Amino acid sequence: MPFKQSPRPRVCPIVYLGVNFLGHYLLDFEENNALYNAGLLAPDLIRNATRGRFKPAWNLESNPLDWHRGALQHMQRDAWFHQHEFFENVYQHSRDWVRESFLQAQIPRFYFGLHVGIEMALDKALIFEHPGAPARMYQDLEKAFPSIEQWLTEHRQDQAIAGVQRFIESRYIERHQEDQDLAYGLMRVYLQTGAIQTEWNQDQLQAVAQCFQHWVARCQEHLHLLKP
Repeated sequence: MPFKQSPRPRVCPIVYLGVNFLGHYLLDFEENNALYNAGLLAPDLIRNATRGRFKPAWNLESNPLDWHRGALQHMQRDAWFHQHEFFENVYQHSRDWVRESFLQAQIPRFYFGLHVGIEMALDKALIFEHPGAPARMYQDLEKAFPSIEQWLTEHRQDQAIAGVQRFIESRYIERHQEDQDLAYGLMRVYLQTGAIQTEWNQDQLQAVAQCFQHWVARCQEHLHLLKP
């Protein structure tokens, strides 16, 4: 892989979410190991599919399946990301500009939006450099789905199976990489977390789309920091 290996996780001094789906996949995927690669997405994938109601104890899981090994690497990578110079540089070069844009657009919690926006923008920057990666990611998810379905059934999470299927079938990361689409996606995160109660208007969405244009450019500028 052309990316750095993450060190053992340390306690991060800030509140964070972590690397987004494609970032996890590209940073840590293994050739010809679809179940492990699906596991790299597992903590976020399962949280979304169950709306946060099912919280596997990934760090206590004794099952040696590659699915669980990938999930553990996911958590390690999240802890690594927000301590890495890539995130720090993009954050510092975006903070003031985004704060002003969010203030003018009357969007709250710019700090939250800045963090999640950088994570989402990294996916788009990675697609520019690795255009075939989203298709490979979805192919691995499709291959791993029977094992994921069985695992969810064993944990009595039958309803989550449909959520995983929707994620795979939507192929969202392949199809929705315009800045306006990313702005809408960030709005959905705000709504899902309760940061806002109503959808943003068109002026607010446009302001956030302009932020994504800025974020993606900064991610592209500093992407070399993630390489060896």
